[in-house]
Amino acid sequence: MNMYKIYMLVVSVGLSCCSQNFTDSEVEGALQEFNMTAFDPNAVVETTPELPIPESGIITEIDLGGVIGSVPEEWHAVTPSNSMRVAEYHLQGFGGEPDGIIAVFYFGPGQGGGTQANINRWIGQFQSENRPPISRQWNQRVSGMNVERVEISGTYNVGTMSGGNGESLENYLLYGAIVESPYGSFFFKLTGPEIVLKKNKASFERYISSLRPK
Repeated sequence: MNMYKIYMLVVSVGLSCCSQNFTDSEVEGALQEFNMTAFDPNAVVETTPELPIPESGIITEIDLGGVIGSVPEEWHAVTPSNSMRVAEYHLQGFGGEPDGIIAVFYFGPGQGGGTQANINRWIGQFQSENRPPISRQWNQRVSGMNVERVEISGTYNVGTMSGGNGESLENYLLYGAIVESPYGSFFFKLTGPEIVLKKNKASFERYISSLRPK
């Protein structure tokens, strides 16, 4: 469409509102040329309805035997793959990648070994190009409970106790949390491909932050 003609049309319509030298028939003819109609200020203008405010995701509260947590709706509960797990959830993979797996362990008061010993064991399940794995460890408080956190990346050597057959999986991540509750330590271990876990990191953080003693 010729931009000069459009410009002249706009100018002409504007002038028609303030000048008697440009007739209504000339304006109508110019509008018809471009298959346009004049705006009627008295007409009812249809508006797009306001979008509803999305509801927050469905949250399910789960009692793990002394600690309660709010499980996000995108976590799919499955039957634990071995008897040491009190709960297990899967995070759907994509792009041909396998699911992320959240395993929750609880052995009772005073059981399961020391906090740092377990973190060291988790770090020992990884390697990074024949170097020590890339890891980060920090501490936080959740509902008055001490929580030791760890994040590890590299090649994950899945042992049989972790539900694997000893295979090595490249470009994997582990998000871990050991919660020292009044009923003993609870162990939360999320493992999976980096691309899957990074997408779901926020939900894991929300879950850990929701934990509270029963």
